[in-house]
Amino acid sequence: MKKLLLLVTALLLISSGAFASKARMQALGQDAETGSYYVSDTRSVFTNPAYVNSYKNYIITEWGQTANQDDGGDANTPNPEGGFFHEFGDFSLGAYLGSEVTVNDSWKNLATGNVVKHQNPIDIFLAGDMGIKWGARVHFAKAKDETASTIGNETYEAKNSALGLGFGIIWNDLEIYADLLLSDKSNGLISTGNATTAKNATWEADLGMKGGISYNIFGLTVFGEYNKNGFGYNGGVSGDTKTTYERTDIIAGIGKIHEVAKNARLITDATFRMSEDEAKDASSLSTVNNLANTAITGFTKITSKTNSLKLSAGYEADATSWLTLRGAVSQTFLINSRQQKVDPAPTPNTNDKKDSNNPNTAVIAGATLNFGNLKVDGMIGHNSAAPVANSGELRTDELLSRVAVHYWF
Repeated sequence: MKKLLLLVTALLLISSGAFASKARMQALGQDAETGSYYVSDTRSVFTNPAYVNSYKNYIITEWGQTANQDDGGDANTPNPEGGFFHEFGDFSLGAYLGSEVTVNDSWKNLATGNVVKHQNPIDIFLAGDMGIKWGARVHFAKAKDETASTIGNETYEAKNSALGLGFGIIWNDLEIYADLLLSDKSNGLISTGNATTAKNATWEADLGMKGGISYNIFGLTVFGEYNKNGFGYNGGVSGDTKTTYERTDIIAGIGKIHEVAKNARLITDATFRMSEDEAKDASSLSTVNNLANTAITGFTKITSKTNSLKLSAGYEADATSWLTLRGAVSQTFLINSRQQKVDPAPTPNTNDKKDSNNPNTAVIAGATLNFGNLKVDGMIGHNSAAPVANSGELRTDELLSRVAVHYWF
């Protein structure tokens, strides 16, 4: 047993797959960024800050590998992040560095690769328990770049600033949360083209709104969420039409945690998602989430609607006192369609065609190594930021990836 433990630890340390984590949630088939709608975890604080009351007095660090894009921003850049949470009297406080939750850098890349992105963001948490658990989160980031245009060599300032707020409560079996992206704005392009054009370019996110509710009843958790966001971009050229994009998601589902043994749990859920994406005057946006139009030009508006029903089943078991194993399988069932409309339509055949040919069965696994108060989470045999659909690959050269180390005190 000691030799096996030493072998596992040694492989962990030399693994080329050690990078940014959120591993437990992903290995259970849940959202790695904001956590699960019904499985409690430290990631839950980003959806409902009231969970800081339950997860406190610890420090966490998360790493990544170069081959993985983890933040939705620049390719081949893993997202390093980590935070510290501590109880102070009747309150709990937290500070988290580097979080990319609700950040729209991927959309900035689609509009233009030259605006200033989110830099060194920080999230501050405050929570308390007055019979009703409550919590709040403030997200802030700011950066600027004094740059010179390639034409005329005029110096100007390109900058970005962002501000977001999150609130939530937990009252017995009821949870309610809301998240607002108040501002995410970039002015000016970095070192490119004519100064008059570059310094007048703007990228600005819409008011982002997310709200959700869940309730535990008869051993089940029923949940729902509404999420709407988008952006507008103008390249700074006089008379240019503003490119706009909006996305709306409506989610509803039911989940259950089955305690099948003292140290083993089955986790199952069914989640329905209805999404709508709309881009206007966006011929430069070849791909925006559900919009894929590399062969379509000259349009004024594209709308894409998708509906899906996803089934997921996972397990988590304490194999020994120092090792916890977990895994999940998921796929869509019965409902899995996408329909796109282009206005004006280049040809009659481009509109209102439903596509449900999307094989998406995914399997994934993970583990936690427990060393007393020190815990190491990681994925097993997988080196991508998300499960690869319709692939059952198990990589022996990726023993543990998406690694997070957290210490509880």
